[in-house]
Amino acid sequence: MLLLTSALFNTLKPLTDKKVKYYNTFISQYLMITTSTLVAQCNLMPEMFNEPKKVIDDHIDGFINGIPERSAEITKTYKTYCKSMHIDPGKVVQEDESRVFISNSFASKSTAYGISNRELVIRTLNASAFLEYFFLFESAITKLYKDRYQPAGERNLMLGGKDVISKCLMEKLKRDGTEAAFFDDLKGRSQLITNNSQLSSIWRLLNFIRNQQVHSGGVYYGRAKKIFGAHVENICKTYDGHDDMTTAINLLLDVLEPIQQQIEKHGHIIFNNSLENIMRNFSLFVMESLYLTEK
Repeated sequence: MLLLTSALFNTLKPLTDKKVKYYNTFISQYLMITTSTLVAQCNLMPEMFNEPKKVIDDHIDGFINGIPERSAEITKTYKTYCKSMHIDPGKVVQEDESRVFISNSFASKSTAYGISNRELVIRTLNASAFLEYFFLFESAITKLYKDRYQPAGERNLMLGGKDVISKCLMEKLKRDGTEAAFFDDLKGRSQLITNNSQLSSIWRLLNFIRNQQVHSGGVYYGRAKKIFGAHVENICKTYDGHDDMTTAINLLLDVLEPIQQQIEKHGHIIFNNSLENIMRNFSLFVMESLYLTEK
């Protein structure tokens, strides 16, 4: 298995004689995300309760199917609850509206994807975790750049996801004179990324996935489908001539190509553990290599 797509989630322990504030801050926030993610996802897995998969699936199906009734009950009892707390709820306009919670909308997507409701819940949690890891990494690198390396004339410049590697990270490495040491450590740590071209090409794909998820509701139509494929092709091109990386890039493609096929078939990504792992491990590998090469 490729390290980048693996379930590895422990972190490099800070050295007692090397205190780097941005790394400590990153790890603290990383652990919050990872712990919450593991608890939420593992509590949906049969192994957690030593139960057959069908038992857990039936439980989740029952819970989802019961949401409309619980939603209606909350609306019905809201005024009574407020009055019991000596609060005047005033006019509740929702009481006079025709309102509904359609659970079968979620279930229909599960059916279309050929997975259970439980599995679709996990995939949705994968997507949320992907975004949390993305924003954590983006924030850590851009803040580091702004605090130490951004020229005074650029203070009002808006930095986005596209700038994280090409501008913020690379400027730090060049200014510090640690580019060679950083990529040497990152190569051994990731067993995949050996230079800026490879790092940037993977990040551009991750940034594109993030943008589609946030700005387009995860929908990939028309041009977006082609752009996803182009990013995958660009990643492959950065490994031309790196025969020692053939196995590693093939393992990465084993994850990316099925996702590309999902986009072609369904028009959006069905997130999974491997895609979440890529985002988590990418951010962790970069931050650990930064820490170790910090002067």
